[in-house]
Amino acid sequence: MNKRYIGIILGLVLPMITIWALYTFSYGAARPWNEFIEALIRLQSMATMIAIACLSNLAVFTFFAYTDKLEISRGLIISTILWAVAIVIIKFFVQ
Repeated sequence: MNKRYIGIILGLVLPMITIWALYTFSYGAARPWNEFIEALIRLQSMATMIAIACLSNLAVFTFFAYTDKLEISRGLIISTILWAVAIVIIKFFVQ
């Protein structure tokens, strides 16, 4: 079960789950999701939020590297690089 595509999928989905968890624990039912996203865009902090969310990939990468699941770890690195490209695009071209 040491497949690279598993790491890529984990690395792409985990930051999205992390952003949702940060929203849930920060605002809960006080504000709707679209207001949270609009506030991130208005404050020009969308790229920062994504970068913080990508730290969850680090924890998963460390776990799989420690357990010698190196193909999954490589997939996580690939997806983190994709997130980094997205962050650069958002930071310099969108905001």
